[in-house]
Amino acid sequence: MALTPSFVTKAELEAVYFSLMADKDTEALEILLQLAPPLGIQFSEESKDAVLALHADTGNTVAVESYMSKFCPEPTETQRHLHVKAYLLSLPADTFPTPALELVHAYEGKNAPAPMKTYTKLLSHLYALRSNSGIARAKTWDLFAHMRYVAHPDPDVVLYTTMIRACASPVAKGWRSSDPERALDLWTEMTVEKQMVPTSGSYDAIILACARSGQRVFVDHAFQLLQQMLDGHRDAFGRSAFAPTKRTWIALLEGLKRLGDLKRARWVFVEVVRRGLEAEKQLGQQEENREKSENDLDEGVMIHLFQAYASHKPNPNIPGRKKILDVPQSSSSGPSAPDPSDPSTQSAPATTTPATPPAPFASLFSGFPQSSMPTSSQEIITEVNFLFERILASRFSPTHMQSRLDKIFKHTSLTPTLLNAFLQVHYAHSPNILSIRGFFERAFTAREGVDGYLSMQPNVYSFVDALERCASQVQKHSRGMTGQEVDKMVDASAKWSEKLWEGFLALKIGEADDGGKLETKEARLVERAWAAYIRVLTMSGRITKALNTVKLFTSKYPPSLAEATASTALSLSPTTTTTTSSLPSTPAPARPLALSSRTTLFSDNRTLINTNPQHQHTPDSYVPPILTFGDLKGLHHAIVTSTQYSEFGRRGEERRKKDVGYLTWVCHAYARGVRKRMRGVESAKVVKGSSGEVEVEPEEGVAGVDGEVDVAEGEGAEVLLREDGTGRRKAWEVLYQEKNI
Repeated sequence: MALTPSFVTKAELEAVYFSLMADKDTEALEILLQLAPPLGIQFSEESKDAVLALHADTGNTVAVESYMSKFCPEPTETQRHLHVKAYLLSLPADTFPTPALELVHAYEGKNAPAPMKTYTKLLSHLYALRSNSGIARAKTWDLFAHMRYVAHPDPDVVLYTTMIRACASPVAKGWRSSDPERALDLWTEMTVEKQMVPTSGSYDAIILACARSGQRVFVDHAFQLLQQMLDGHRDAFGRSAFAPTKRTWIALLEGLKRLGDLKRARWVFVEVVRRGLEAEKQLGQQEENREKSENDLDEGVMIHLFQAYASHKPNPNIPGRKKILDVPQSSSSGPSAPDPSDPSTQSAPATTTPATPPAPFASLFSGFPQSSMPTSSQEIITEVNFLFERILASRFSPTHMQSRLDKIFKHTSLTPTLLNAFLQVHYAHSPNILSIRGFFERAFTAREGVDGYLSMQPNVYSFVDALERCASQVQKHSRGMTGQEVDKMVDASAKWSEKLWEGFLALKIGEADDGGKLETKEARLVERAWAAYIRVLTMSGRITKALNTVKLFTSKYPPSLAEATASTALSLSPTTTTTTSSLPSTPAPARPLALSSRTTLFSDNRTLINTNPQHQHTPDSYVPPILTFGDLKGLHHAIVTSTQYSEFGRRGEERRKKDVGYLTWVCHAYARGVRKRMRGVESAKVVKGSSGEVEVEPEEGVAGVDGEVDVAEGEGAEVLLREDGTGRRKAWEVLYQEKNI
């Protein structure tokens, strides 16, 4: 039967449309959209976009392509955004978005670029990748510069905020923790040149980028930005437009813990507590019935606070110990951040509060063992134990028995990361390995229902940190001890390290059961654990077992593995590698077009601009575990000076020479494997397009060409052998982009 215009009205079709939209019946919706034009009824572009959004949200690229061919012959900005979004959502988790990038560049080639929010979504996706994060972060900045060149020269506040936040986790993370100069350049461009009004998220991003650098000048600038955030946007009644959130305080603690600035860290802690109490008073809700809010103290703040205690170096000669509750009266309507330009407040910031502070606040910290700054390691441990006891009381004590301070910690969850941060304070300040072991076992030993045992599941950092503490017993924690006491501590460290080593091996980090795939972060943890265990064995005089442990490491992670897995350095997706010792040599891999370092004036489905320094190698996310001379220096010295070899005369000396030669070979073999890996990256050819055509000339501008990062030449091994084990060799930092700080 032929349809006539009087067959159905527009209102009836719209009613059907809204009903199908509620049911998310995309197939029926497409039929409805096809029936409308013969009836002389046209649905709006917004209606078509809503149907396309349903397809895009499912990541069904086939359905999206089919729909756009029928209803979007000339895609609008919204439709182009949904088109790219569908390709992003179609990808498996943690996958490089090559199809989405190619689609964006295809739209650019048609002189119809995707909207700015599409680029923002792509940039956020790239920077959030964990696999091959070095390459992904490098391409983030390339895409940002490319977008400003071909599509949107003037970013909006959201995109500026995204890129400023990206500066807090730069491409070469092993070189520095943040890129504050670039962040401040973007901030100045946004707020001064473009006269854009920043958001609360913008302030959080720039404060984090400055604070995470760990440089005092930028940490002080972060506090200045906090002051600007509080005072620079007030209304006619003097009320600030922005209030610091938990993210703001954590960002500041990121910098303070790197400086070991405990005074300002305690100030931040008190501010978080005070603001939480004020918010609770305004809400007027009972504590037992109130849900967690943005102002409540949680484990995130306490983790950074404990790490600030751990990194602080107490000074007993501080003139005038400033109390944590010294709060001068002020007529201001809220607290002000410490002024870094004032020498009197650089290390001990004062805070100004309302003329009448909350009544219960002044008595909250009356139980603090040290209301003034702790000036010794023992005082630091006492104060941290007090805080941790309050956390435990808030979790396990009956409500009627909890103090006011205990209830502040009611939203602080006990996690392995929090326990690790608490233990790091003891690792740094307690010389008694026996008491540290007691804390560790009460935290992580599985004894359900036994008083004093938390029975938490330890993670890999729990074992690595504890092993490194055992390894540093003599070097850092034996000052003032007698020889007998040192021997006792060394023996205790050796015994505990055996249990820790069993626990670490039980986690099977990097074992064949996991496919053998080790990203840089995991590989560095494996290195740290093995190196620490070798140092403990050496420290306790078990040279033969330490040497056998080195041989076991080289059998599990042979030097040839770095060279054999060179192709993963250029892979845009997670690649499974093997950990067997019989690995063939792999030829230089082909470099994907997206990773070409050349600047070009034509698109060819990639960014036109490369913003990374030409002498700096793009971080490799799959460098396997290696051992360096810094890791084996103690064992090398022990073999050279040990009297055990002399007892066997000439045969013993020959054995000594052989063992020293083996350690030398191990160091040079790993250095040679990494050099070959990097040369493989350097000699890789760029694949053009999908046809597989390869450029004739090798790529330029990678590590080994010039500059400090020249590890492709012979002097690289000498640099490697000169460095100590604590500060991870400057010329080789490129291998440690994901090292845990």
